[in-house]
Amino acid sequence: MGRVLIGKPYASDGHGKLAWFAGWGKALPTAHPGLTLDETRDELAADQGIKVHRASIGDWLKRLGLSHKENAARIAVEGKISDCA
Repeated sequence: MGRVLIGKPYASDGHGKLAWFAGWGKALPTAHPGLTLDETRDELAADQGIKVHRASIGDWLKRLGLSHKENAARIAVEGKISDCA
């Protein structure tokens, strides 16, 4: 009989370290509507004392049902572009 490989048990509960901050994340769009992922990461570090990669924040926001897309309407409202056409 051949060798059998057994993986190490997963040390996490499967929710990641951002799961504890779901309430904070859901309140983010109303508290700070125009934050980028980098700015969100900086706010999370300052407010909650946790450091994570910006990609982790993007995935986390998607799991919370939030979108962080740069859309033409939001960009125009913020004055970043003059014409949405």
